[in-house]
Amino acid sequence: MNIAIVGSGTMGRIVRDMALQNPGIEKVCNIEPALGETLWDVDQPDIVIDFSHPDALDGICSYIAAKQGHVGIVFLRLRDSQKKMRKKLESWRKKRRSSEVIIFHTASIP
Repeated sequence: MNIAIVGSGTMGRIVRDMALQNPGIEKVCNIEPALGETLWDVDQPDIVIDFSHPDALDGICSYIAAKQGHVGIVFLRLRDSQKKMRKKLESWRKKRRSSEVIIFHTASIP
């Protein structure tokens, strides 16, 4: 299995390091949208895990939609600034009638 992690902050690095310890994982890469990197720049991942910024959501969802059979996992922080992203993502899922994107709500300390 190949994994692409969108975001290279603390959580992105922790998930990458943990995944690399699993013998079933062949390749793990972090991409950083803030540096202009996109999912289109890497070999086809089987799963996409997002720990990035809300501005990256459109690109992530577009990639997952274009690559049918892929799964995306988006972690949303429970902050007011994330409400827009949550609504946008849930709207995208309803329009596509899709379970390709799994949403996890997480808590963070401001």
